[in-house]
Amino acid sequence: FSYGVPTQITSFVITTANDVPDRDPATYQIDGFQGGTWQLLTSAALQLPTSRLTDSAAVVLPSLPALTQFRVIFPTLKGSGTMMQIAELKLYGSQTNTPAPAPAPAPLPVITLGVSPASVAEDGLANLTYTFTRTGSTTSPLSVTYSVGGTAALGTDYSGIASTPASKTITFGAGASTATVTVDPTADVTVEGDETVSLILDAGTGYTVGTSGGVVGTISNDDTSPPPPPTPPPTPSPTPPATPAALPRPTVIAAVDLDGFSSSPSWEQVENAFDNTVSTKYLNSGGPNAGLQFSYGVPTQITSFVITTANDVPDRDPATYQIYGFQGGSWQLLTSGGLQLPAARYTDSAAVVLPSLPALTQFRVIFPMLKGSGTMMQIAELKLFGSQSSSLATPLGGTALAAPDALAPAAAYQPIDTVGTTRLLRDPHDQLHAQVGSAPPAALLFNGAPVQITTLAGWQPLAAETVAGVNQVAWRLDDAMGALEVCSDPL
Repeated sequence: FSYGVPTQITSFVITTANDVPDRDPATYQIDGFQGGTWQLLTSAALQLPTSRLTDSAAVVLPSLPALTQFRVIFPTLKGSGTMMQIAELKLYGSQTNTPAPAPAPAPLPVITLGVSPASVAEDGLANLTYTFTRTGSTTSPLSVTYSVGGTAALGTDYSGIASTPASKTITFGAGASTATVTVDPTADVTVEGDETVSLILDAGTGYTVGTSGGVVGTISNDDTSPPPPPTPPPTPSPTPPATPAALPRPTVIAAVDLDGFSSSPSWEQVENAFDNTVSTKYLNSGGPNAGLQFSYGVPTQITSFVITTANDVPDRDPATYQIYGFQGGSWQLLTSGGLQLPAARYTDSAAVVLPSLPALTQFRVIFPMLKGSGTMMQIAELKLFGSQSSSLATPLGGTALAAPDALAPAAAYQPIDTVGTTRLLRDPHDQLHAQVGSAPPAALLFNGAPVQITTLAGWQPLAAETVAGVNQVAWRLDDAMGALEVCSDPL
């Protein structure tokens, strides 16, 4: 800001604005324009009140010179955002009655242009370097325009300069006296004459042209006519790749979130990912690291997959994937990669071809990252392709209550009871799980949905055990009768 007469600022007060305090300044600096340049006069920290629309305490300044042009800069904010705010800046001090003389306009910098070396070989390692030089003040950034000419074709015979717009711009950084453009010749085997690249300074604002006419560099031809190539043998027609076989719907399907926050609306459950209907979808509020777990009755090798985008915003679409397989008594990462799902909705992605994976019966597909920064993951369909063995797989650890889940770390499960090698567990979301031996905990399911403490009104889970390979849960009815009920998997 400026005053018409020399002004000495002795203190100031800042009134806080209406929005969050994170946008308030945390430090200040005051610059004054004198001697033809901006100079730092003073700086310090600020202690603005957290209440909104409130004056700060007066910030008393050291003795500053009386000037006509000032800057008040806020280098840092209270928070880490990108917006600064104040409601009022109240200045205090004194002014003289004599207007300050208008400063003499500073001379414009002079721009000159040269090239080195003057000539380079077309197929060589050297480039043409055009150097723009400014004399005079270098305090502020400066943009200079120039045109490109010559017999060489930009984009065909050389690179290093943008093809559009026709009028090019180069910018001197603050404090810089030179700026360069590098022309890189494009190697080819065409026998042709030498070609030229000519750069011409254009008149513009804030500078004076010091080099008139074009500054020319030469790209020298270094190619000779090659001998005629031998006649190539006929190219055999490639064998078209076999169409991958679509895998059937898995026999067991469950939602998974590796962070332990899996949650889906009743109408957007994980089963929708395998219902062959693009108008439905699977949504998981766990966001990143959410996915799905599924099982087949026979060993299955997955060779590729396709994801159909769901109806809602693309920010919820997966951006990366991981595929796990259950083998050797634990979940093991088989492969991972990035995803390029289309922006269009209800649309199949390109097939994601996988490396050779082992044939297993239990899999997880996890989506560690989403396109956006939200907390919801969505897909309409997951289409799997591969092959299956004709022999029935041997169940691991007997009949499981459900597919092993990863909704909570092992330390988060609370044991309710243990019978033999079977434990009844409760997770932080009040869902019930059973664990046989050292196998991963498995969620109890009722009509395909996870069982919680409150799922069966009035019934209290007492214990779980495995009898003849069948998992059973004992429940007690909390009434005067105290009835007992034993349910086998599934409940």
